[in-house]
Amino acid sequence: MLPDGRIAFANSSQFNKGVKVFNADTTKDFEVETESLVFDVAYISHDNTLVATSGIFGIAVKDNKLVCSALGKGIQVINQENYSINDLVRYKIPISCFVATFGDKIYHTNHKSNEVTCYNEQGTEQWRFKNESILRSPHGISVDNTGNVYVVGSESNNAVIISADGQQHKKILHAGDGLFHPYSLDYNRSTNQLLVSNDQKKAFILLRNE
Repeated sequence: MLPDGRIAFANSSQFNKGVKVFNADTTKDFEVETESLVFDVAYISHDNTLVATSGIFGIAVKDNKLVCSALGKGIQVINQENYSINDLVRYKIPISCFVATFGDKIYHTNHKSNEVTCYNEQGTEQWRFKNESILRSPHGISVDNTGNVYVVGSESNNAVIISADGQQHKKILHAGDGLFHPYSLDYNRSTNQLLVSNDQKKAFILLRNE
């Protein structure tokens, strides 16, 4: 979700690749077609641009750097000024993992191990959440203004909020609310709105009261 209320969607369809941006009233603003599949998209505020990944991995913006969940490599940090790449966490990440940032923390989902992990800026693990009775196949992840972590479970068909210390959790959406293989999620810290998108067809915007 963009600061002005518009919403950018990554389109990874084999026949319709690119990024679509919609206005707050759900009308389409513009579309950018790409040659390769787009998996994730993030907003860079200082120059009002969007950055998208062409591989099957997530991306987030932190200061003047890009934080990426790199397939088979780990969590990498890309400097936007000189395009240098540093390995923050090295391990064989599967496809379709997402990443989010807040303050000095970096958050990562792994749908194969059913885990959500929080790291500091040095790549040291701060906490790890795994509860397969609550969250299965975690994908999209985002963080609110107080450090609470929001994540969707594609197989558990729900959205879960995890406390900033990783010790508490609560289901906030489930299949009865219209979730069916939810895949991506974003929290707008300016408006306290939560965007949840299914793998196909539907997306929802909710207003959270902090």
